[in-house]
Amino acid sequence: MHMLRRLLTGQWGEIINKTTKDSFHTFTYKYIIPKKSFDIPYVLNDMEVAVFIAEGEQEIITGVASELVIDQQ
Repeated sequence: MHMLRRLLTGQWGEIINKTTKDSFHTFTYKYIIPKKSFDIPYVLNDMEVAVFIAEGEQEIITGVASELVIDQQ
């Protein structure tokens, strides 16, 4: 019963132009989750974040999903 709700970086994500062996790239995103989507309230404890790395627009190289870390600020 998983559903994609939002693409934080758009359809094609972030471009990583140059990589080398043992290179490391980091990106930080902040997104405020609305209380509802189409009059359906979000349940924060049921949400996950998924990230992946793709080669071009077709092939997914690797990916991972994680539960949310909720910041109540």
